[in-house]
Amino acid sequence: MNTQVLVDDFINYVRSLNLDFSQKPGEFDYDNPILILVDAVLSMNRKYDSFVVPRVKLIRKSGIKTLEEVLKAIEDKGINGFCIVWNYNHPERVEILKRLANKFLQIKKELKVSNDLLVLKEWAKQSTAIDYPKFGVKGIGFVTYQYLRLMCGADTTKPDVHLKRAVKEGVGKKLPEAEVVQLVEQSAKRMNVKARQLDYALWRYYSKRAD
Repeated sequence: MNTQVLVDDFINYVRSLNLDFSQKPGEFDYDNPILILVDAVLSMNRKYDSFVVPRVKLIRKSGIKTLEEVLKAIEDKGINGFCIVWNYNHPERVEILKRLANKFLQIKKELKVSNDLLVLKEWAKQSTAIDYPKFGVKGIGFVTYQYLRLMCGADTTKPDVHLKRAVKEGVGKKLPEAEVVQLVEQSAKRMNVKARQLDYALWRYYSKRAD
């Protein structure tokens, strides 16, 4: 079955769901780059509204707003001490956050952009799904990489459990994550909506079905 047939099948399926494309998630409007990184790290295999959102609020209240500040907080408090800051006793997640902050500091130097939020947005603009192997941050899988790109402004999609289920139900078979991204991006373009709108509409539909 060729890609065009898959796209046609998926579009027909999506249209049958009568999705609402007008909603926009709050994480698309973060004005603090650290909240983007924290959201991405905490979202891995965790309930979003009940687990991630309260901890993102804790980081917002902490006043940490820059890449340097989050690294200093981890250094000053230690890995276990930072677990207390975001009320999550998972040292490995703190290590991932540290590696992610260091990665974007490296990108900041390469892009020669002074503002951390602009660094993340510029990275999202320049990066693609096929660039994932070059990203090279231990603990950041392809799904989280795509989620980072989404939150930083890229018009793409996050192939999480809900989206993969939507694609499987839409085309009748399971596709690899990279192909899920490609299929949804192409379908969104054909439907004249943004890929990120289609992604979120499907996420809302399937997350409600899972509750």
